[in-house]
Amino acid sequence: MSLIEVIAMVALMAIMASASMMFLRRGGTDANERACEAHRVVLSNEVRLHEAMTGTLPNASLSDLVSVVRQGDPLPVCPTSKSAYRLNRGFIVCPLHGDDAP
Repeated sequence: MSLIEVIAMVALMAIMASASMMFLRRGGTDANERACEAHRVVLSNEVRLHEAMTGTLPNASLSDLVSVVRQGDPLPVCPTSKSAYRLNRGFIVCPLHGDDAP
């Protein structure tokens, strides 16, 4: 093999590697968005359970869920932004991804 063939092969492999990294990076983003959505669904169900048990909605920071519904388990946070979810007009809101409203 000549030097030009080796250089061409290395360049081709670098292009293929960078293209595959874009797909891998996007997969992690999609997974975090789906995990955030799943957290909001679970918290929304827990808000409804809290309302059924106590007759009132939990406070906006959802800390009432820890003592009443979650029995001491910590609240989940958004996997992307690491921010806490909030309750706004009956909907669970993520600071990055929005709310669970239909």
